[in-house]
Amino acid sequence: MKAVTFQDAVSAVEGVLIAAAPVMVAVAIAKLREIHMMVNSRLTELIEVTQKASKAAGVLEGRDDVRAEIAAQAAAASNQVNT
Repeated sequence: MKAVTFQDAVSAVEGVLIAAAPVMVAVAIAKLREIHMMVNSRLTELIEVTQKASKAAGVLEGRDDVRAEIAAQAAAASNQVNT
């Protein structure tokens, strides 16, 4: 039986790495796609929540404007009645 030299061991490891490289790249691409989908879905969720919050803030602000306008009209009408 022939003794295994360091060069033989390095060549064997090199052969395994070269053979496994396409599999490792495929796994890395699959993981990147998974991470991309997770981040993308979270960003979509954030955008939806932000839109809802913005709309709610606009509705509340609009209500404040309407209330102020109604109060001004009521004060004007009250002033007209009193004069």
